[in-house]
Amino acid sequence: MSSSLDNLKITLSGRLMYYFFPLRKRIIMQNIDRVFKSRASKQQKINLAKAFYSHFLTTIKEIISIRWCNQETLRKKIDIKGLHHLLSAHQHQRGVILLSGHVGNWEYVPLLALPTLTTLQGHFYIVRRAIRRKWLEKTLFQRFEQANLPILESRGMLKSMPKLLRENKIILFTFDQHANTDENHGIAVDFFGIKAGTYKTLAFLAGKSGAQVVPTSYYRLNTGNHVLEFHPALPWKENQDWQQAVYDNTRLYNQAIEQFILTNPAQWLWPHRRWKLNDVEEAG
Repeated sequence: MSSSLDNLKITLSGRLMYYFFPLRKRIIMQNIDRVFKSRASKQQKINLAKAFYSHFLTTIKEIISIRWCNQETLRKKIDIKGLHHLLSAHQHQRGVILLSGHVGNWEYVPLLALPTLTTLQGHFYIVRRAIRRKWLEKTLFQRFEQANLPILESRGMLKSMPKLLRENKIILFTFDQHANTDENHGIAVDFFGIKAGTYKTLAFLAGKSGAQVVPTSYYRLNTGNHVLEFHPALPWKENQDWQQAVYDNTRLYNQAIEQFILTNPAQWLWPHRRWKLNDVEEAG
């Protein structure tokens, strides 16, 4: 684990943000402690926070560049790996769910890379949660629609996704957001050994439809180029108890996201209150 924390890219702007404009620094450091515990030194954790701020500022710059730069030039900076895993899963004719997280530039990479997969054009859909700032939501969502990547609102996906999976569509699901367990959307499942409110929708749909679940990661290289990588489909964990099967497979999906984070720790969305469920319990 130490190797992934010893070669972090820290920019001058990232250092300045850490010291003078520390966005959600308390939450970031708390989350880093939860993930790495005693397996990382205090200085390694501080460096990780600085590296995250460096990544965050680079991410913003990249998103802005989509509007002003030639998109073909930008696409050449993205390498797609493991495409055979996606194509193999798609051949099952039960639909595919791409399991992704907030690692790398999750806005930039799929928007630019997925439309280049010409043999699968018209098959991709993106599950998105509504954004509070409607002007920002309109700007971001419009870009996906223009790229022929239709948006599915996360709160209504149980109605729309089963039909799309029967049609063998491919649905990108960003999985590592807090899910409210009080509204029947989520269940408490271990994430780095701590209970976190986690969407059960993915496991529910995969179990009922037979859809293939393909872990999908994005990460930025030190060169500034990006990688979109499809990993082998996750086998469904059978259990005669349906609720236990949903739990077991949801845990499996969390483990896939954990691996993405450990591989590229500076590129996860550390300010997100992923363990909000735990925060509430501690406050109580």
